[in-house]
Amino acid sequence: PAAACCAAGESAAKSAEVAGRTSASEASMASRLEKLRAELEALPGMSRARVGIALLVDGRDELLVGDGPDYPLLSVVKLPLAMAVLDRLEREGRSLDEQVVFTKGDLDPETWSPMRDAYPEGSSSLTLRDLLLYALQQSDNNATDLLFDRLVSPRGVMSYLQGLGLTEQVIAHTEREMGEDPRRCLVNSMSPRCAVRLLERVMNGSVLGASSRAFLLEALEGCQTGQNRIAAGLKGVPGEGMGHKTGTGPLLPGRGLVGHNDVAFVRLSNAHYYVLAVFVTDSQMSPTETEALIASISACVARSLSEL
Repeated sequence: PAAACCAAGESAAKSAEVAGRTSASEASMASRLEKLRAELEALPGMSRARVGIALLVDGRDELLVGDGPDYPLLSVVKLPLAMAVLDRLEREGRSLDEQVVFTKGDLDPETWSPMRDAYPEGSSSLTLRDLLLYALQQSDNNATDLLFDRLVSPRGVMSYLQGLGLTEQVIAHTEREMGEDPRRCLVNSMSPRCAVRLLERVMNGSVLGASSRAFLLEALEGCQTGQNRIAAGLKGVPGEGMGHKTGTGPLLPGRGLVGHNDVAFVRLSNAHYYVLAVFVTDSQMSPTETEALIASISACVARSLSEL
């Protein structure tokens, strides 16, 4: 009995020690994030636009600045679209290597489309994998609209997100529809918090199958757009890699720049990772200045978390 009491006492002591370390760690992180918040809010340019920032560290510690549900989503919509497409392919037992036939008439001649430039008369050789890579890595609007038309409509993407329990988003228009009336860019919207929660689902493996997640993360790592945004803020920070999806909107009278967005995952060399979304709307700055603000936000976050 004495030995049992001793063992129980040691176990209780160890549990208390672990709880104490956990509590101290949580307090330290909370203090770090509050200091980071103050740094972010003081950055030059924050007063010249509406800026929404959401940060999720290791899937649990959250920081929000200026968060709200009505930030224009722009081409960040291609991330949930890709997830909804991959989910449908999995459910129906279909392959990414399935070919997609399209003609010149299926292509918008005015929109941003490296795919159209490469295949101006259409193609019968490209696959769903190719379309997703064009959409995610080069933000190709024609590839995106083919996916909207052939696989998952805007309403279908909205239903997919709602099925994940996400509520702070509106997905209503295709790229062609937004091109026809730029004011529709204001309708497709999402909160920065929703964006990081969505990408975190991919990081922690709670959505999609392993092969689909691996494809999606690798595609985001190869994103070629918006290199002056979150990616620019990571220079000099020890890291194991990052992937992201950007969105860029037009200049609307009375609104300034509709949006410069970036949502990214970053793996640091200290074994920590984070998901960061920066959505900037109604910017009274130039595109270059707006991108520089996003890079500064990214640099502040990276410096702080690399010290963990």
